[in-house]
Amino acid sequence: MSSSIKYYRNDLDLLRALAIISVVAYHLQIPYFNNGYVGVDIFFVLSGFLMAANIFSRLKDNSFQLYSFYLSRAKRIFPVYYSVLLTFLLFIFLFFDIKLYEYSLSAISSALFTSNFYYYLLSGYFQPKSELNLLLHTWSLSLEIQYYLICPFILIFIYRCKVLSKNIIWLLFILISIGCMWILHRSYHALNFYMLPSRLWEFLAGGLLFSLSGKYKPNFSERKTNIIAGISLLLIVLFITGVVPIDKSSWPNFTTVPIVLMTSFLIFLYQKSYFPQLLLIKYLALRSYSIYLWHWPLIVLSKYFDCFAEISQKTVILLISLILSELTYKLLERKSPSFSNKKLLVIPALSILTIGLFFLIIKDDKSILKEKFTLRQFYLSYPRNNTKDQYGYNKYHLRYNEDFSSYTKPYLNPNIKVRENYLLIGDCYAAMFASTIREMAQEKGINLIQLTADEVFPSKETISAYRGPKELMNWVFKDLIPSSHQRIKKVILMSNYSGYSKKQIEELVASNNQYFSDFNIPVIYIGQTEQYEIEVPTAIWLQNRYRLNFQRRVIQKKELVNDYMNSIIPRENYIDIYKSSTVQHSDGSSSYIYDTEHFSTFGTRQYMPNLEQIFKSEN
Repeated sequence: MSSSIKYYRNDLDLLRALAIISVVAYHLQIPYFNNGYVGVDIFFVLSGFLMAANIFSRLKDNSFQLYSFYLSRAKRIFPVYYSVLLTFLLFIFLFFDIKLYEYSLSAISSALFTSNFYYYLLSGYFQPKSELNLLLHTWSLSLEIQYYLICPFILIFIYRCKVLSKNIIWLLFILISIGCMWILHRSYHALNFYMLPSRLWEFLAGGLLFSLSGKYKPNFSERKTNIIAGISLLLIVLFITGVVPIDKSSWPNFTTVPIVLMTSFLIFLYQKSYFPQLLLIKYLALRSYSIYLWHWPLIVLSKYFDCFAEISQKTVILLISLILSELTYKLLERKSPSFSNKKLLVIPALSILTIGLFFLIIKDDKSILKEKFTLRQFYLSYPRNNTKDQYGYNKYHLRYNEDFSSYTKPYLNPNIKVRENYLLIGDCYAAMFASTIREMAQEKGINLIQLTADEVFPSKETISAYRGPKELMNWVFKDLIPSSHQRIKKVILMSNYSGYSKKQIEELVASNNQYFSDFNIPVIYIGQTEQYEIEVPTAIWLQNRYRLNFQRRVIQKKELVNDYMNSIIPRENYIDIYKSSTVQHSDGSSSYIYDTEHFSTFGTRQYMPNLEQIFKSEN
């Protein structure tokens, strides 16, 4: 996203402009930019090319200095970067302080260029939605900085190596990185996405291009070169728009390779004739770094403040991003080369100190806030302090990254005549109701067996992207129930039904009907729950502070799924809990959902009257 090269090339500007347009349009959810995130991969290739050009040209004339290289990178990146971090810190302190602790924590990692590690550690099935993190986009800047730290040593080693051909060394480094990507993308999705080992080959591909361009000139006519360049550009656009399908299940993967190759072809085949200099392209290319930094936090804030649904609102976000980018480009980017070394050190030092002080103050002293903000405290503390007992981690509930071998198999009451064992089977939605149902069951002398795991459908033909949860369901339906069905009085099923297609739900429910009928075990389903676009505690806070109706933030798809479940499951077997009118959303210190979709115990306990349907045969 930056340049140190001494000469100007139209093709690099075009690629830089295409990359920033793709990323911004993707984040704004503009139609036909379904895969616009590949713009970041284009930036990585460009970065690799430019760093190789910078370092190799200086190695060649013996003028390369490590200190000067790092200084030039700092001057290019620090001024705008830290100004963006501090600007949004001030905004959040003044207008959105329920997010102050969370923002300060992520801002510290961003200020230290370790946010890719931070977001990797945050990633997980129950973690906050990534699209609601104001500084999520800084992971790529952290990755670039980490590459800048090591690239001089890699390039110096390649430049001075006498044992092997330089091109062979390039390819070895690239293949090792691709190997890391291949290993990680299958099982360690977040590690693959955020970390340098599986991304390094994209930077190195750009570096190899510069190395090759000095030795090999394409022996094509101008017409053939233009045709190849045009096809390469068209293919990139087709990838970005989604016309050419991309496997985005774990990015990067082998689908990333053709995008890097097409970008490389465009750079390698460069000649002025096929890329005329266009003012708009040059304008966007020069400001791409500032645009990238400003646009994402503005998008996230617009989502929170309910200003993202309309195209007119997205246009305003884009205009504000461009205006702020223009200001920082004119005031900081263009002047940054003239910054003194002292000023350059002061910028990050003061920024990190300021962010750190905000973090410590908000962490230890709540009195500086304008009101008690108990919802803020609930929002921050509940996932860390309460979910373990609520879900039964390390005891009843198997998480997505855990092996089935670590699961503690349950005890079933052996008294066949009493048959007081109830099974609660399902995913995390079932698990979030487990403590409340267990409390009700104990009062009735019933032994509740919880058999739940992340993202899995409770059925013999179970569906799950995770091995451990799938193995648990296979054991439950193929071993536990067949061998113990005489001791099972009732089965309670629950899942996030909206995570499956209509056809899948129909087939799975039909399979369950047949399966439990064969064993003569009554079954009851707990219904679909609601989900919101933003965290419910934050939505209620915004309603209290700015009168933004939090009920407008509900995702309508869930209601349609609930209606469908009602239509295929008899009423006596389906507990409809969707948006119950009797539920208190908040008591000022808690909310019934602690994130965007998972109920707190404050919420589940309010559904006790509905859940009595589970035990009605015993009343």
